[in-house]
Amino acid sequence: MLILFPFGYITVEKNPIQPVGISAIASVLVILFGWIIQGATEEIVTRGWLLNILSTKYNIGVGLLISSTLFGLMHLTNPNVNYIAVINIILVGLFYGLYVIKTNDLWAVCGMHSAWNFAQGNLFGFEVSGLDVSVGSLIDLNLVGSDFVTGGIFGPEAGITATCILLASIGILLFIDKKDIFQINL
Repeated sequence: MLILFPFGYITVEKNPIQPVGISAIASVLVILFGWIIQGATEEIVTRGWLLNILSTKYNIGVGLLISSTLFGLMHLTNPNVNYIAVINIILVGLFYGLYVIKTNDLWAVCGMHSAWNFAQGNLFGFEVSGLDVSVGSLIDLNLVGSDFVTGGIFGPEAGITATCILLASIGILLFIDKKDIFQINL
């Protein structure tokens, strides 16, 4: 949002077909519960179970690569999927997996995953991994311009902007020492 909006890749929908703002709060709260279950389920399976099983049987690198790739491939049948979307979803899997490895905190990635889906679909009104979730949104925005940059009808996670942010985030995680960053000293 902070990159796409200032460069004119996002516009505000002037004639929304879904409830927006205060009139959407009830439906947005209901779907938030669904996002929490969906995000946590995918993370428990791919990061909580598969990553650990493969890391124990082979090594952490194999576990991370296979669980992240499977996570990306799980989205191949989503509407309007493209190669950037699959690559970005694999990168998200790598980011989440590295976060779990660095912090030993599966619940944080469950929250991140759910928050990402909720923000895309019901905070900003975008498609979520190609799925139209127009049951209500606090703001209804449109991605405009190059689909290569914005992700188009799949949503922001299919754009090269997301690729750059994900690569930077993975790079940061690779160099962070969890003792210094993730530990709260009381």
